[in-house]
Amino acid sequence: GQAFIGKPLGMERAADTMEGLLSVHRRRSSRKLAPLATVLAVIALTLGSTLTICHRKIGLGISSITVITSSPSRAALPRLTVKNHRRCQNPRRYGAPPPTTRKHTAMAASDGAQENAQEKAAAAPVKLETGKGPAFDPGTPWQIPSFQASKRTFQCFGYDEAYTGKAPAISCDGLVQGASLHLSHWNNNKTPDQLYSDLSTEIALRFIKTPASRQDKWNTAVVVNNHFDTDGVCSAYATLKPDLGWKHRRILVDAAAVGDFDEWPRMNEDALKLHASIEAIGAAGESDADKYRLVLERMDNLLENLNCYEDLWGPYMKEIEQGQKNLEVLLSEPYRVYEDNGIAVVLMTQGMDDIPGPVLHKQFGFSNDRFLLAKQQEADTDKYTYKYVMNGHGWAPTKQRPNLKKPYVERLISKLDKSTGGVKWAKAPGLTGLVESKGVVDMDHEDVVDIFATTDNTLRTLAVLKRELASTDDPTAKAADDIFSSDKLGRSKKQLRY
Repeated sequence: GQAFIGKPLGMERAADTMEGLLSVHRRRSSRKLAPLATVLAVIALTLGSTLTICHRKIGLGISSITVITSSPSRAALPRLTVKNHRRCQNPRRYGAPPPTTRKHTAMAASDGAQENAQEKAAAAPVKLETGKGPAFDPGTPWQIPSFQASKRTFQCFGYDEAYTGKAPAISCDGLVQGASLHLSHWNNNKTPDQLYSDLSTEIALRFIKTPASRQDKWNTAVVVNNHFDTDGVCSAYATLKPDLGWKHRRILVDAAAVGDFDEWPRMNEDALKLHASIEAIGAAGESDADKYRLVLERMDNLLENLNCYEDLWGPYMKEIEQGQKNLEVLLSEPYRVYEDNGIAVVLMTQGMDDIPGPVLHKQFGFSNDRFLLAKQQEADTDKYTYKYVMNGHGWAPTKQRPNLKKPYVERLISKLDKSTGGVKWAKAPGLTGLVESKGVVDMDHEDVVDIFATTDNTLRTLAVLKRELASTDDPTAKAADDIFSSDKLGRSKKQLRY
């Protein structure tokens, strides 16, 4: 699905086009290009207010959904030159392997066959299945959508309830038994592979773009869900009102990413306000069905006049602003915010509020697999409480974003209980939560990071790469040589991500 008509270029972009043409002429110092540059510049200025862009993408993706290949712009992280030179820059991002003196590298090199066998048996990562639904005939050819009035209706079910109606049902986001079509990114979904994407809202937008979605079978279907959240609301809204869903697709996708993945918006920062407004309106409902009714009846007005509803999104945006200020304070101090082998470490000062997930994502992007969030309990000491979580999208099966694996949590807890001075650890709450300390850990935070880096067998660290290479036929293979290639590891660059 490769086409959409964008907004007019406008005079400002036309002027940029003219400047670009003239700069090419100056750079090449070629008098032959002068007439061409002049003619094209005049055309750009003349037609600037009416020119449109035809932006085509590969496959079935809509224009507002792009494959993520880099993290958002963020302040430069400090170079890691800590005591004994044990800390190093992330080798996957900067191309420099960790020094051989690093403790967990040496430990990994000495791992025996017995430990490897135990890990394989006990630490089997959770396998996320996605896009395994029956083949879906989208209708051909894929083209610029021309929407007609939808006759679809919406029903909200409980988690244990099933749809039993005669009309076909479309399950948006949640998985409702009895649905004829899944538009969901939940694990074990049956979403057709042709439609699958990382967010249910993206999947719904791909669906409404197909000619098949306008056939009587699907145009009169019942849209169903079994839980209330922003991605569920946005995917249901796009399916119920395809014309408005397509018009507001960018902010809908970004709001869904804020709600489900704690991400900073990539296309429209007002998505933060939309997510907060949906949550605020839904809070007034007693049941999920009430929440959907309250939100869906106000979505049209919300999308058109979002800035008028500061009473809904104001408190959340203040939290975001305060989180950004707190992060700036931490970045101004050495080694309070850094990355180490896929772990983003954030050492918050005493009394500092938690930094919102979207603010952390804006800083780190997709360069890390985990967050180690620490709260200082006494000023100028190494006394912290810790929480270890996955990156925001880690709970879902993904295609555009890095597909993360969940480690064997019980093994992490056992190791931490023995290595942190008697402090007990437990499973952390939430879809992305892994472990958290139940008391104050009084030890060097670098040593705590080392424990996670050596125990979390799903991190793509140099130590893990060496363990994998140890089982290959080439005993002289060096992991450092293969971080950016797939020769000896048998993994593609896309899988390695860096």
